[in-house]
Amino acid sequence: MAGKYHWAGKLMLLTSLLISVAGTVFAAQDVKVTLRPSGQMQIAGRLGDERVIATGSVSVTRSSVDDNIVVWLNALQDGGRGGRYIITGKNNENNKLRVKLKAEDSHSDNNSGGIVFTGNRFTRTFEIVADGEQKITSDVYPINLQAGIETSL
Repeated sequence: MAGKYHWAGKLMLLTSLLISVAGTVFAAQDVKVTLRPSGQMQIAGRLGDERVIATGSVSVTRSSVDDNIVVWLNALQDGGRGGRYIITGKNNENNKLRVKLKAEDSHSDNNSGGIVFTGNRFTRTFEIVADGEQKITSDVYPINLQAGIETSL
């Protein structure tokens, strides 16, 4: 289905010692995104599969409650699979962090590169989790999260 996206985004820096962003809300038109780091998380060293890195929610206004909501990261897709990404270290491009978006009542979408929520709820929640067990090198891993409403043209 052809569609148009209205989006909101946030740049979050994940450091080797802490995720230092707390509860900031961003809005663009009908979308509001909230992203929270997963506590005092150290990510240098071994990182277990599906370890929660951050949790978030995306909310829509009444006028767009029946539209699909799309959430994605502005990052390299891992194998072209929607909702799975490879984040490159800021200080060393050889440092990689594999993550995925995880949420109930959603499905991955290769066209947008993210996950799509359908239905008529005002607020949807999701997690950014480690995609597989990994050994993470100390670095800064920037994550640019975006969300939008898919509407018919």
